[in-house]
Amino acid sequence: MVDEYRYDKGLHRRLRRLIERFPDSFGHIDPNHILAMRSDKEGYRAIAEVRKIQPQLYGILPYRVMLIVYDERYRPLKKNVRTLVEVHELTHIGEYKDNTDSYVLRRHDVEDWAHMVGLLGVGWTQHATIDIMKAKEDNGDWEQAMEDLVRREYKKKNRKKK
Repeated sequence: MVDEYRYDKGLHRRLRRLIERFPDSFGHIDPNHILAMRSDKEGYRAIAEVRKIQPQLYGILPYRVMLIVYDERYRPLKKNVRTLVEVHELTHIGEYKDNTDSYVLRRHDVEDWAHMVGLLGVGWTQHATIDIMKAKEDNGDWEQAMEDLVRREYKKKNRKKK
């Protein structure tokens, strides 16, 4: 079977909203530079990933990076967790370099994942209840928004226990 990749307009809209919602974190990203793709590739370890578009295609396509979600791991996730995965992937798109007409991609590493686990707990892709889109409107930094939401949820749970 050949792996299928297809453009996902809905994913592209969600990425655009995240970029606009968190300008302090993602304001350097032009949403028109992102090719949002969905794949049916099976047995792949990642839920999603960001890749660079080959420079040879810059004259033909407006895209500079490709954000791919892998249906087998992405589709079963709750909507709020999908959004957190999308945020996580956007964090890997670094600054835009005019001289190369491309973005610097930050590597996926253990510290990255540890940061998400630190905010949301072990197994966050299975049980996270945080909806990042419910963050306060005045908070343009996704990490600060997450910390605020986690703090609020923690306080809410502790009030219920008393």
